[in-house]
Amino acid sequence: MTATSVFRPDIKTLYVGFVVSWFCFIFMLHEMNLPHRRVSLPVLIVLGVISPVLVIVDGFVLRRTLFRQSAEALPHDPLKASERARGANLISFCCALSPAIFGAVLRFLGTDWSLPGILFGVSLIFLLLWRPNGSS
Repeated sequence: MTATSVFRPDIKTLYVGFVVSWFCFIFMLHEMNLPHRRVSLPVLIVLGVISPVLVIVDGFVLRRTLFRQSAEALPHDPLKASERARGANLISFCCALSPAIFGAVLRFLGTDWSLPGILFGVSLIFLLLWRPNGSS
């Protein structure tokens, strides 16, 4: 049994948990049927545009860095490489789910579904793009 064979089911379980939590956010917000209120423009700009962009860029950079470190460590220390790959996947999942959390916050503040819906869509796209694969 190698370090990577122990590593794979754990990451896939984490990934399924993140996808299920995405659907739980949608279900929760739909069932709460929150009233529409006016939300200030600075809040919309920060939560709806700047924060999701920064989180996704952060996800790209950290994912690439940790996967590169994992590939470099693989010949010398497979356990360290496995830990780096696990960290890269976990950070990817967290960064991919963050726009959905920002969308949920906007919905709690009272916006209609237009901007939170876009954020939930962006989140789902990155959850699907950053899924664990057989090479990590």
